[in-house]
Amino acid sequence: MNAVVTIGRLLWNCLRNPDSLSIGVSIDADQKRLVLVKKQQSDKKPELLYYTESVPWWLHLIIPMVVTTECNTARPYITSNVCASGEDPDAWIAANEETCIPSGFNSADVLVEHCFANNNVYSVCMTNSDRDAAIARCKGVYMPLVLLPPFQVLAELYFTKLKSDFIVLQCNADGSAVAHVEKGHVKQFVTTWPDCDDIEHNTDGAQEYLATVMTTCTGGKILPVIVTGAEVTSCEKLGHFKLMHPPVINNVPAAYHTAYACALHDDTSTMNLTPFDLFQKAKNHRQHYVKSVTWFRRIALATIITAAALGIVNAGIGIYQKTNNQDLELLTQKTSALTEQVKKRDLLLTQLEKTGVVAGRDSRLTLLLSDLQTKFPEGVWVDELAITEHGDNGWTVGIVALSRSTGSIGVLMKNLTETAMLSQLRMVYSEQIKGKKGEKLNKFRIESFVRPLPPGPPLP
Repeated sequence: MNAVVTIGRLLWNCLRNPDSLSIGVSIDADQKRLVLVKKQQSDKKPELLYYTESVPWWLHLIIPMVVTTECNTARPYITSNVCASGEDPDAWIAANEETCIPSGFNSADVLVEHCFANNNVYSVCMTNSDRDAAIARCKGVYMPLVLLPPFQVLAELYFTKLKSDFIVLQCNADGSAVAHVEKGHVKQFVTTWPDCDDIEHNTDGAQEYLATVMTTCTGGKILPVIVTGAEVTSCEKLGHFKLMHPPVINNVPAAYHTAYACALHDDTSTMNLTPFDLFQKAKNHRQHYVKSVTWFRRIALATIITAAALGIVNAGIGIYQKTNNQDLELLTQKTSALTEQVKKRDLLLTQLEKTGVVAGRDSRLTLLLSDLQTKFPEGVWVDELAITEHGDNGWTVGIVALSRSTGSIGVLMKNLTETAMLSQLRMVYSEQIKGKKGEKLNKFRIESFVRPLPPGPPLP
């Protein structure tokens, strides 16, 4: 679980600001220590992201192994020279560069780097073979961007804590190295024979010998001695020089101080011993990595924005479809209700039509009977009246009437002929009969056809 959290944290920082990440490496014999830091802007403290003694395989996938390291196996010749007040450092270096090369060497065998600080010119002279050996130890795992002289990064790191001059004593199985640090720069550097066991057991007066070497390096000054590498537990002093542990640096273990200091170092250092072609190769490699991460971040951001936009569009379409379906469902319900109303209306109209037809027929017969009463002249009256229905084809009206005179029958026939609702008027028979009082009467039968009700409103 911790490994997953670590990988996620490193990956987040690599994607967020890859240009602020820096790797420092210290190589001591076969032991390689790596520190990954995130440099902060302004005066903020750098953030320690990761440190390890063995580089895991997944770290190569997250960040390129472009590193800052030091030539701790080399034995350089370091000098400090005071520039005259107002003198141009570049002019001084050009005039005195040959004096920085120790006797027995020529300019083809060595490389010389200079640094100007505190009105002093600090010069480092190292053989090409030592520099090449330091680079060879990085190959296969690391790509050196900055190669620094030994103790230079520790001098800068510890000076920020102590704020005063001091001595760094590094003890290991191969011997010892003594560096006099003045104002954050290595002023004198000496390698000598006593190893950690010799110092621990004071073999052949190793402790007194180192005290003499330190006195020579400092010009007689008594300074605190910071012991790195193997611990010295058998004594607290070497002569007048008091031994002390390395200062606490941002919760970084003391064994990783050199790698941590390398990670904090700027790649614009004038003390960079890396050959120019290797420096350019490493720098281009890191720049390509930063550009790749930047483009990946832009593509990822564009993908996220596109996905979010598509999600919003799909959500909008979904909401629109849902609303549309709800409206359509409501419209369907209203349409169904309206269809039911139309069916009910049509049924009612059909019933009303049928009722109207019947009512029209009844009203037509009523009108006919009312009209017939006005057609009979005086002296003629109805004895029988029969109406026979022929469905939708109309009615047959049969009238049996009585009259006192034959002339009134003609008047009746004329009146009935003028009746609009009657057609096919005819007299079926006529005969004389005696009335109830013995008088003579004419009995006759008339038949006629009543037309059916035409379309449209009933006749008045």
